[in-house]
Amino acid sequence: MTTPVAPSAPESVQSATPAHAGTAIGAKASSRFYRPELDALRFFAFFAVFLTHGLRIDVTHGILRHHAALAQGIIFLHRVGGFGLSLFFFLSAFLITTLLVIEKDRTGDVDLKSFYVRRILRIWPLYFCYIAVAFVVGHYWADAAFNVRALLSFYLLSANWYVLTVGLLTPMVSFLWSISVEEQFYLVWPTVMRKMTITGMRNFCIALIVLAVATAAYLGAHHNSFIHMWFNSAVEMLFFAAGGLMALRYGLRKQKESMAMALGGLVVGLGCWVLANRLIGFTLEDSPESGRYAAVVYPLVAAGSAALLWAFLHMPKFLIRRELVYLGRISYGLYVFHGFALLIGEIFVGPHLRAHLWLIVSFLLSVLLATLSYEYFEKPFLRLKHRFEVVHSRAA
Repeated sequence: MTTPVAPSAPESVQSATPAHAGTAIGAKASSRFYRPELDALRFFAFFAVFLTHGLRIDVTHGILRHHAALAQGIIFLHRVGGFGLSLFFFLSAFLITTLLVIEKDRTGDVDLKSFYVRRILRIWPLYFCYIAVAFVVGHYWADAAFNVRALLSFYLLSANWYVLTVGLLTPMVSFLWSISVEEQFYLVWPTVMRKMTITGMRNFCIALIVLAVATAAYLGAHHNSFIHMWFNSAVEMLFFAAGGLMALRYGLRKQKESMAMALGGLVVGLGCWVLANRLIGFTLEDSPESGRYAAVVYPLVAAGSAALLWAFLHMPKFLIRRELVYLGRISYGLYVFHGFALLIGEIFVGPHLRAHLWLIVSFLLSVLLATLSYEYFEKPFLRLKHRFEVVHSRAA
Protein backbone atom coordinates (compact mmCIF):
# COMPACT_ATOMS: atom_id res chain seq x y z
CA MET A 1 0.00 0.00 0.00
CA THR A 2 1.29 3.34 -0.91
CA THR A 3 0.87 5.79 1.92
CA PRO A 4 2.45 9.21 1.45
CA VAL A 5 4.03 10.72 4.53
CA ALA A 6 1.63 12.66 6.70
CA PRO A 7 1.33 16.38 7.38
CA SER A 8 0.66 18.09 10.67
CA ALA A 9 -2.24 19.82 8.93
CA PRO A 10 -3.90 19.37 5.52
CA GLU A 11 -2.17 21.21 2.72
CA SER A 12 -3.82 22.67 -0.33
CA VAL A 13 -3.78 20.71 -3.54
CA GLN A 14 -1.65 22.15 -6.28
CA SER A 15 -1.99 20.57 -9.69
CA ALA A 16 -1.36 21.01 -13.34
CA THR A 17 -3.42 20.19 -16.40
CA PRO A 18 -2.08 17.89 -19.12
CA ALA A 19 -0.71 19.73 -22.11
CA HIS A 20 0.94 17.51 -24.73
CA ALA A 21 -0.15 13.91 -24.39
CA GLY A 22 2.67 12.58 -26.52
CA THR A 23 5.51 14.02 -24.47
CA ALA A 24 5.20 15.33 -20.96
CA ILE A 25 2.26 16.55 -18.93
CA GLY A 26 2.65 20.30 -18.80
CA ALA A 27 5.76 22.36 -18.35
CA LYS A 28 4.96 23.74 -14.93
CA ALA A 29 3.58 20.89 -12.87
CA SER A 30 3.68 21.61 -9.16
CA SER A 31 6.35 20.12 -6.92
CA ARG A 32 3.71 19.36 -4.27
CA PHE A 33 0.85 16.88 -4.51
CA TYR A 34 -1.49 16.05 -1.66
CA ARG A 35 -5.20 15.26 -1.68
CA PRO A 36 -6.72 14.42 1.71
CA GLU A 37 -9.72 12.75 0.09
CA LEU A 38 -7.40 9.97 -1.08
CA ASP A 39 -6.45 9.28 2.53
CA ALA A 40 -10.17 8.91 3.31
CA LEU A 41 -10.50 6.49 0.39
CA ARG A 42 -7.51 4.54 1.65
CA PHE A 43 -9.26 4.02 4.97
CA PHE A 44 -12.40 2.89 3.11
CA ALA A 45 -10.28 0.27 1.31
CA PHE A 46 -8.78 -0.94 4.58
CA PHE A 47 -12.15 -1.19 6.30
CA ALA A 48 -13.51 -3.28 3.43
CA VAL A 49 -10.58 -5.69 3.81
CA PHE A 50 -11.02 -5.70 7.58
CA LEU A 51 -14.65 -6.77 7.21
CA THR A 52 -13.64 -9.56 4.87
CA HIS A 53 -11.09 -10.97 7.29
CA GLY A 54 -13.26 -10.24 10.32
CA LEU A 55 -16.28 -11.98 8.85
CA ARG A 56 -14.58 -15.35 8.53
CA ILE A 57 -17.36 -16.87 10.60
CA ASP A 58 -18.67 -20.41 10.53
CA VAL A 59 -22.16 -19.83 9.13
CA THR A 60 -23.23 -23.26 10.38
CA HIS A 61 -22.55 -22.21 13.99
CA GLY A 62 -25.11 -20.97 16.51
CA ILE A 63 -27.88 -18.62 15.37
CA LEU A 64 -26.47 -18.35 11.85
CA ARG A 65 -27.37 -21.99 11.27
CA HIS A 66 -31.05 -21.08 11.61
CA HIS A 67 -30.95 -17.74 9.76
CA ALA A 68 -30.01 -18.42 6.16
CA ALA A 69 -30.52 -14.80 5.04
CA LEU A 70 -28.18 -13.47 7.73
CA ALA A 71 -25.60 -16.13 6.90
CA GLN A 72 -25.76 -15.27 3.20
CA GLY A 73 -25.41 -11.59 4.05
CA ILE A 74 -22.23 -12.28 5.99
CA ILE A 75 -20.84 -14.31 3.10
CA PHE A 76 -21.76 -11.46 0.75
CA LEU A 77 -19.87 -8.88 2.83
CA HIS A 78 -16.97 -11.28 3.12
CA ARG A 79 -16.65 -11.51 -0.66
CA VAL A 80 -17.31 -7.88 -1.58
CA GLY A 81 -15.02 -6.52 1.14
CA GLY A 82 -12.12 -8.43 -0.36
CA PHE A 83 -12.21 -6.08 -3.32
CA GLY A 84 -10.87 -3.42 -0.96
CA LEU A 85 -7.45 -4.91 -1.67
CA SER A 86 -7.98 -4.29 -5.39
CA LEU A 87 -8.82 -0.68 -4.51
CA PHE A 88 -5.56 -0.45 -2.55
CA PHE A 89 -3.62 -1.60 -5.62
CA PHE A 90 -5.57 0.77 -7.87
CA LEU A 91 -4.96 3.74 -5.57
CA SER A 92 -1.26 2.89 -5.16
CA ALA A 93 -0.75 3.01 -8.93
CA PHE A 94 -2.79 6.21 -9.23
CA LEU A 95 -0.64 8.01 -6.65
CA ILE A 96 2.73 6.64 -7.75
CA THR A 97 2.03 7.35 -11.42
CA THR A 98 0.89 10.90 -10.69
CA LEU A 99 3.96 11.63 -8.58
CA LEU A 100 6.32 10.21 -11.21
CA VAL A 101 4.61 12.19 -13.98
CA ILE A 102 5.16 15.40 -12.00
CA GLU A 103 8.78 14.44 -11.27
CA LYS A 104 9.52 13.66 -14.90
CA ASP A 105 7.84 16.89 -16.01
CA ARG A 106 9.92 18.97 -13.60
CA THR A 107 13.28 17.29 -14.03
CA GLY A 108 13.02 15.49 -17.36
CA ASP A 109 13.82 12.18 -15.70
CA VAL A 110 12.84 9.75 -12.95
CA ASP A 111 15.40 9.33 -10.18
CA LEU A 112 15.28 5.57 -9.67
CA LYS A 113 17.58 5.56 -6.65
CA SER A 114 15.48 8.12 -4.81
CA PHE A 115 12.29 6.29 -5.76
CA TYR A 116 13.46 3.00 -4.28
CA VAL A 117 14.85 4.68 -1.17
CA ARG A 118 11.44 6.29 -0.62
CA ARG A 119 9.60 2.99 -1.05
CA ILE A 120 12.01 1.15 1.23
CA LEU A 121 11.70 3.75 3.97
CA ARG A 122 7.92 3.73 3.73
CA ILE A 123 7.24 0.01 3.59
CA TRP A 124 10.16 -2.10 4.74
CA PRO A 125 10.76 -1.06 8.38
CA LEU A 126 7.28 -1.94 9.63
CA TYR A 127 6.82 -4.87 7.25
CA PHE A 128 10.05 -6.69 8.05
CA CYS A 129 9.85 -5.98 11.78
CA TYR A 130 6.28 -7.27 11.94
CA ILE A 131 7.14 -10.44 10.01
CA ALA A 132 10.15 -11.11 12.30
CA VAL A 133 8.14 -10.57 15.48
CA ALA A 134 5.27 -12.70 14.13
CA PHE A 135 7.69 -15.53 13.39
CA VAL A 136 9.02 -15.44 16.96
CA VAL A 137 5.51 -15.24 18.40
CA GLY A 138 4.56 -18.26 16.30
CA HIS A 139 7.04 -20.37 18.22
CA TYR A 140 4.97 -19.84 21.38
CA TRP A 141 1.48 -19.46 19.91
CA ALA A 142 0.22 -22.18 17.59
CA ASP A 143 -2.42 -19.97 15.95
CA ALA A 144 0.32 -17.59 14.77
CA ALA A 145 2.87 -20.17 13.66
CA PHE A 146 4.39 -20.35 10.17
CA ASN A 147 7.48 -22.11 8.90
CA VAL A 148 10.89 -20.93 7.71
CA ARG A 149 9.99 -21.33 4.03
CA ALA A 150 7.07 -19.00 4.50
CA LEU A 151 9.32 -16.56 6.36
CA LEU A 152 11.77 -16.55 3.46
CA SER A 153 8.98 -15.96 0.95
CA PHE A 154 7.93 -12.86 2.89
CA TYR A 155 11.49 -11.61 3.12
CA LEU A 156 12.13 -12.27 -0.58
CA LEU A 157 8.86 -10.48 -1.43
CA SER A 158 7.45 -13.52 -3.20
CA ALA A 159 4.86 -14.53 -0.59
CA ASN A 160 1.98 -14.44 -3.08
CA TRP A 161 3.57 -17.28 -5.06
CA TYR A 162 4.20 -19.23 -1.86
CA VAL A 163 0.56 -18.84 -0.79
CA LEU A 164 -0.55 -19.78 -4.30
CA THR A 165 1.42 -23.01 -3.95
CA VAL A 166 0.73 -24.11 -0.37
CA GLY A 167 -2.41 -22.19 0.61
CA LEU A 168 -3.14 -19.53 3.20
CA LEU A 169 -0.99 -19.27 6.31
CA THR A 170 -1.88 -18.13 9.81
CA PRO A 171 -4.28 -15.15 9.82
CA MET A 172 -1.54 -13.19 11.57
CA VAL A 173 0.49 -12.87 8.35
CA SER A 174 -1.32 -14.53 5.43
CA PHE A 175 -2.79 -11.28 4.05
CA LEU A 176 0.69 -9.73 3.75
CA TRP A 177 1.22 -11.61 0.48
CA SER A 178 -0.22 -8.44 -1.06
CA ILE A 179 2.90 -6.50 -0.07
CA SER A 180 4.89 -8.82 -2.32
CA VAL A 181 2.61 -8.05 -5.27
CA GLU A 182 2.90 -4.33 -4.66
CA GLU A 183 6.69 -4.49 -4.41
CA GLN A 184 6.79 -6.42 -7.68
CA PHE A 185 4.85 -3.55 -9.25
CA TYR A 186 7.34 -1.03 -7.85
CA LEU A 187 10.19 -3.05 -9.30
CA VAL A 188 9.23 -2.28 -12.89
CA TRP A 189 6.91 0.73 -12.93
CA PRO A 190 9.37 3.63 -12.45
CA THR A 191 11.74 2.23 -15.07
CA VAL A 192 8.90 1.95 -17.59
CA MET A 193 7.75 5.50 -16.83
CA ARG A 194 11.30 6.78 -17.13
CA LYS A 195 11.67 5.45 -20.67
CA MET A 196 8.21 6.13 -22.10
CA THR A 197 6.24 9.19 -23.14
CA ILE A 198 2.73 9.72 -21.78
CA THR A 199 1.26 8.19 -24.93
CA GLY A 200 3.62 5.25 -24.56
CA MET A 201 2.57 4.80 -20.94
CA ARG A 202 -1.10 4.83 -21.90
CA ASN A 203 -0.49 2.13 -24.48
CA PHE A 204 1.57 0.15 -21.99
CA CYS A 205 -1.22 0.32 -19.39
CA ILE A 206 -3.81 -0.80 -21.94
CA ALA A 207 -1.60 -3.69 -23.06
CA LEU A 208 -1.05 -4.72 -19.43
CA ILE A 209 -4.81 -4.65 -18.79
CA VAL A 210 -5.42 -6.85 -21.84
CA LEU A 211 -2.71 -9.27 -20.73
CA ALA A 212 -4.13 -9.48 -17.19
CA VAL A 213 -7.67 -10.15 -18.44
CA ALA A 214 -6.37 -12.73 -20.92
CA THR A 215 -4.48 -14.46 -18.10
CA ALA A 216 -7.62 -14.54 -15.96
CA ALA A 217 -9.63 -15.89 -18.90
CA TYR A 218 -7.05 -18.60 -19.56
CA LEU A 219 -6.93 -19.67 -15.89
CA GLY A 220 -10.72 -19.66 -15.68
CA ALA A 221 -11.01 -21.77 -18.82
CA HIS A 222 -8.69 -24.31 -17.20
CA HIS A 223 -10.89 -24.61 -14.11
CA ASN A 224 -8.84 -22.47 -11.76
CA SER A 225 -10.86 -20.87 -8.99
CA PHE A 226 -11.14 -17.13 -8.48
CA ILE A 227 -9.18 -17.45 -5.22
CA HIS A 228 -6.40 -19.23 -7.10
CA MET A 229 -6.13 -16.28 -9.48
CA TRP A 230 -6.26 -13.81 -6.60
CA PHE A 231 -2.61 -14.43 -5.70
CA ASN A 232 -1.34 -14.33 -9.28
CA SER A 233 0.79 -11.23 -9.98
CA ALA A 234 -0.02 -11.25 -13.69
CA VAL A 235 -3.74 -11.02 -12.96
CA GLU A 236 -3.42 -8.48 -10.13
CA MET A 237 -1.42 -6.16 -12.39
CA LEU A 238 -4.78 -5.26 -13.93
CA PHE A 239 -5.50 -2.97 -10.99
CA PHE A 240 -2.11 -1.29 -11.10
CA ALA A 241 -2.37 -0.73 -14.84
CA ALA A 242 -5.92 0.62 -14.53
CA GLY A 243 -4.88 2.92 -11.69
CA GLY A 244 -1.94 4.17 -13.72
CA LEU A 245 -4.16 4.77 -16.73
CA MET A 246 -6.57 6.82 -14.64
CA ALA A 247 -3.66 8.83 -13.22
CA LEU A 248 -2.46 9.74 -16.71
CA ARG A 249 -5.92 11.13 -17.45
CA TYR A 250 -7.00 12.65 -14.15
CA GLY A 251 -4.03 12.62 -11.77
CA LEU A 252 -3.10 16.27 -12.16
CA ARG A 253 -6.58 17.65 -12.65
CA LYS A 254 -8.29 19.14 -9.63
CA GLN A 255 -11.85 17.87 -9.75
CA LYS A 256 -14.78 20.06 -8.76
CA GLU A 257 -16.65 19.21 -5.60
CA SER A 258 -19.97 17.64 -6.56
CA MET A 259 -22.30 15.67 -4.35
CA ALA A 260 -24.04 14.25 -7.43
CA MET A 261 -20.73 13.07 -8.93
CA ALA A 262 -19.66 11.61 -5.60
CA LEU A 263 -22.92 9.74 -5.03
CA GLY A 264 -22.97 8.55 -8.63
CA GLY A 265 -19.43 7.22 -8.32
CA LEU A 266 -20.26 5.42 -5.08
CA VAL A 267 -23.37 3.80 -6.58
CA VAL A 268 -21.58 2.72 -9.75
CA GLY A 269 -18.49 1.55 -7.88
CA LEU A 270 -20.30 -0.52 -5.29
CA GLY A 271 -22.70 -1.75 -7.96
CA CYS A 272 -19.78 -3.10 -10.01
CA TRP A 273 -18.41 -4.84 -6.94
CA VAL A 274 -21.79 -6.37 -6.11
CA LEU A 275 -22.21 -7.64 -9.67
CA ALA A 276 -18.69 -9.07 -9.61
CA ASN A 277 -19.52 -10.83 -6.36
CA ARG A 278 -22.66 -12.33 -7.86
CA LEU A 279 -20.68 -13.71 -10.79
CA ILE A 280 -18.18 -15.35 -8.43
CA GLY A 281 -20.93 -16.93 -6.35
CA PHE A 282 -21.87 -16.68 -2.71
CA THR A 283 -20.07 -19.80 -1.56
CA LEU A 284 -17.00 -19.42 0.64
CA GLU A 285 -15.55 -22.62 -0.79
CA ASP A 286 -12.63 -22.40 -3.20
CA SER A 287 -14.56 -23.96 -6.07
CA PRO A 288 -13.40 -24.07 -9.73
CA GLU A 289 -16.78 -22.66 -10.78
CA SER A 290 -15.93 -19.33 -9.10
CA GLY A 291 -13.34 -18.61 -11.81
CA ARG A 292 -15.68 -19.21 -14.73
CA TYR A 293 -16.38 -15.52 -15.27
CA ALA A 294 -12.98 -14.20 -14.18
CA ALA A 295 -12.43 -12.35 -17.45
CA VAL A 296 -15.56 -10.34 -16.65
CA VAL A 297 -15.20 -10.16 -12.86
CA TYR A 298 -11.73 -8.62 -12.78
CA PRO A 299 -12.59 -5.75 -15.17
CA LEU A 300 -15.77 -5.16 -13.14
CA VAL A 301 -13.77 -4.89 -9.93
CA ALA A 302 -11.32 -2.52 -11.62
CA ALA A 303 -14.19 -0.41 -12.99
CA GLY A 304 -15.72 -0.32 -9.52
CA SER A 305 -12.42 0.82 -8.03
CA ALA A 306 -12.15 3.56 -10.67
CA ALA A 307 -15.69 4.74 -9.91
CA LEU A 308 -14.98 4.85 -6.17
CA LEU A 309 -11.82 6.87 -6.75
CA TRP A 310 -13.82 9.19 -9.02
CA ALA A 311 -16.39 9.57 -6.23
CA PHE A 312 -13.79 10.57 -3.65
CA LEU A 313 -12.07 12.96 -6.05
CA HIS A 314 -15.39 14.83 -6.30
CA MET A 315 -16.35 14.41 -2.66
CA PRO A 316 -17.36 17.70 -0.98
CA LYS A 317 -14.70 18.68 1.53
CA PHE A 318 -17.10 18.82 4.48
CA LEU A 319 -17.52 15.05 4.15
CA ILE A 320 -13.76 14.41 4.33
CA ARG A 321 -13.49 14.47 8.10
CA ARG A 322 -10.11 14.94 9.77
CA GLU A 323 -10.65 11.67 11.62
CA LEU A 324 -11.04 9.78 8.34
CA VAL A 325 -7.98 11.48 6.90
CA TYR A 326 -5.89 10.42 9.89
CA LEU A 327 -7.18 6.86 9.73
CA GLY A 328 -6.20 6.81 6.06
CA ARG A 329 -2.81 8.22 6.99
CA ILE A 330 -2.18 5.27 9.31
CA SER A 331 -3.90 2.73 7.04
CA TYR A 332 -0.65 0.92 6.28
CA GLY A 333 -0.27 0.15 9.97
CA LEU A 334 -3.96 -0.73 10.21
CA TYR A 335 -3.47 -3.23 7.42
CA VAL A 336 -0.32 -4.75 8.90
CA PHE A 337 -1.71 -5.11 12.44
CA HIS A 338 -5.31 -6.10 11.80
CA GLY A 339 -4.59 -9.84 11.48
CA PHE A 340 -2.96 -9.89 14.91
CA ALA A 341 -5.78 -7.76 16.33
CA LEU A 342 -8.40 -10.20 15.02
CA LEU A 343 -6.59 -13.12 16.66
CA ILE A 344 -6.38 -11.27 19.97
CA GLY A 345 -10.01 -10.22 19.71
CA GLU A 346 -11.03 -13.82 19.19
CA ILE A 347 -9.22 -14.86 22.37
CA PHE A 348 -10.94 -12.27 24.54
CA VAL A 349 -14.37 -12.20 22.92
CA GLY A 350 -14.88 -15.17 20.62
CA PRO A 351 -16.01 -14.80 17.01
CA HIS A 352 -19.21 -16.81 17.01
CA LEU A 353 -21.85 -15.78 19.52
CA ARG A 354 -20.61 -12.19 19.87
CA ALA A 355 -19.25 -11.54 16.41
CA HIS A 356 -20.13 -7.84 16.48
CA LEU A 357 -18.22 -7.32 19.73
CA TRP A 358 -15.26 -9.27 18.34
CA LEU A 359 -15.08 -6.98 15.32
CA ILE A 360 -15.33 -3.82 17.43
CA VAL A 361 -12.59 -4.91 19.84
CA SER A 362 -10.34 -6.04 16.99
CA PHE A 363 -10.87 -2.80 15.08
CA LEU A 364 -10.09 -0.62 18.08
CA LEU A 365 -6.99 -2.66 18.82
CA SER A 366 -5.89 -2.26 15.18
CA VAL A 367 -6.30 1.52 15.47
CA LEU A 368 -4.35 1.61 18.73
CA LEU A 369 -1.43 -0.43 17.38
CA ALA A 370 -1.35 1.47 14.08
CA THR A 371 -1.38 4.83 15.86
CA LEU A 372 1.46 3.86 18.18
CA SER A 373 3.43 2.45 15.26
CA TYR A 374 2.90 5.54 13.13
CA GLU A 375 3.69 8.09 15.82
CA TYR A 376 6.65 6.36 17.49
CA PHE A 377 8.13 3.95 14.96
CA GLU A 378 7.30 4.99 11.38
CA LYS A 379 7.65 8.77 11.63
CA PRO A 380 11.47 8.86 11.84
CA PHE A 381 11.63 6.85 8.61
CA LEU A 382 9.02 9.11 7.02
CA ARG A 383 11.03 12.21 7.88
CA LEU A 384 14.07 10.62 6.28
CA LYS A 385 11.95 9.63 3.27
CA HIS A 386 10.94 13.28 2.89
CA ARG A 387 14.56 14.17 2.08
CA PHE A 388 14.45 11.96 -1.01
CA GLU A 389 11.17 13.32 -2.36
CA VAL A 390 11.28 15.20 -5.65
CA VAL A 391 7.54 15.86 -5.36
CA HIS A 392 6.51 16.52 -1.78
CA SER A 393 3.22 15.06 -0.67
CA ARG A 394 3.07 15.71 3.05
CA ALA A 395 5.48 16.52 5.83
CA ALA A 396 6.03 13.85 8.48
